[in-house]
Amino acid sequence: MSELEKIEVSCKIGEKLRQARTSAGLEISDVAADLRINSEYLEALEANRFEEIGAPTYTKGYLRSYANALKLSPEALIEEYDALGYAEPQLNTTTPIESDGGSNKLVHLFSMLVLAVTLGLFAYWLFNKGYMSGPSASGEALEYTEPVARVELPQGVSQLPLVDVVQPGDSETATDNDPLSTPLVAEVLAPEVVIENSSTTEVVTENLETIEPLAELPTVEPASRVFSEDDYISAEDGNDEILLTLTQESWIEIEDAGHYQLMKGIYPAGTSKILRGQQPFQVFLGNAPGVELIFNDSVYNMTPHTRSNNTAKFALIN
Repeated sequence: MSELEKIEVSCKIGEKLRQARTSAGLEISDVAADLRINSEYLEALEANRFEEIGAPTYTKGYLRSYANALKLSPEALIEEYDALGYAEPQLNTTTPIESDGGSNKLVHLFSMLVLAVTLGLFAYWLFNKGYMSGPSASGEALEYTEPVARVELPQGVSQLPLVDVVQPGDSETATDNDPLSTPLVAEVLAPEVVIENSSTTEVVTENLETIEPLAELPTVEPASRVFSEDDYISAEDGNDEILLTLTQESWIEIEDAGHYQLMKGIYPAGTSKILRGQQPFQVFLGNAPGVELIFNDSVYNMTPHTRSNNTAKFALIN
């Protein structure tokens, strides 16, 4: 089928759905509420934007439910959709190639290279921190400076009195054997932007800039659902299919007719799984309103089975 023919077929699907809905005097929001389907998916079907819905299995499930609600033939619409060439993701069944000795050598060499680079960066960091400092560029030894003592002023004192400092080598005031001949250096710290008086202390707060509130971040639209190999869970027998998506965290327990345990446990919101086995399936949901379920291409309404505590227990069978 050429690209032009595909566009014509897809336009026919959306146009048929829109004409049937408007002829019945229904709004998209009304149909979405009855089917418990997001109205954005129904709008995408009428606008022929099938790629926004996600996997073809989801698209066909919504298409079947929408067609049944509008009293159209779901099989005919699904046939037209399949003719567009949308394909399900294929499982990777290739056997991994065992690694040989050559690849092990490459891994060893790469590990040694990473280790050498790491040691070099560590030595460079030590050098910058002064732990590995050596002679200066001129060949002279680097001079070590004693740390300067920091003296805090007592409250109410603006400055310290001047004192005479004994200089090295002053023969009149110091001798070679006099330990007090070493000069003492004191750094006086003046008060910083503090004005004191007899009763109160004022802190200068001038020239402070006002911080503007942060702008609101843009809303990020959710990405289309893409299934990986880990999302497929299959029993030993059976071709019946369940598509399960969680909008809220929930306990899920599903078993097929052969007593094969497909799912059991607490799953977080955003989980999507495709289950294959033999009907009837025994299903227990801990939070039914937070679960969307499509059984053999049809959206399954769990409202009649949902209890007051939001749990639901039922059997899935055509």
